[in-house]
Parts: sequence; C-alpha cells; structure tokens
Amino acid sequence: MILSDDSAYSSYRIVPRLLYVSNLKSDDKLYLLLEKKPVEDFSTHTFGKERQSLSDTFRQRLLETTSEIFDESISFVATSDDKICQWCDFKNICGK
Repeated sequence: MILSDDSAYSSYRIVPRLLYVSNLKSDDKLYLLLEKKPVEDFSTHTFGKERQSLSDTFRQRLLETTSEIFDESISFVATSDDKICQWCDFKNICGK
C-alpha cells in the first residue's frame, strides 16, 4: 500500500496475496479472486457496479478496522458460532 504511492515503484504491479507457508505448494494459484476474477494488479483493479477502486476501498477499510482495533472503548467480541472458528488460524488468540 505504501509502495504504490512511491513513484519509484509505480511501474510494479502490486498483487494482494494470503500466504500460509504450511499450505504453500509450487503449483498453487496465489491470486485472490474478486468477482471470480484474479486480482492481478491491486493499484488498477476495480469492482462492483460503480467500478470502485480496490486500492481506495482497501485503504478506507484498513484505516477503519485498524482504528477499531486500537479503540479501547470497543471490546473484542468473539463469534458465537464455533463452526466459523473450526478452520481459523487465529482461534488460539481469542481462546476458541
């Protein structure tokens, strides 16, 4: 996100990926899908009926989420649906 603002890196494609080293295989398709299409360049990808900018939407939601995480007046509430936690890599953090 920060590199995409730097003109020295403007010619590079930024591709969002979730990498879990324990599950990584050389033949894995690593692109995230949005609307069933791979996100091959984060800085230019658009989505939705209004063709919203993925990078702008991501920035906005990241700032909102980060603000919420560090807001001491908002308590963390774990989900009540244990099925959601079944495959979560972070379930030990919240004690599920």
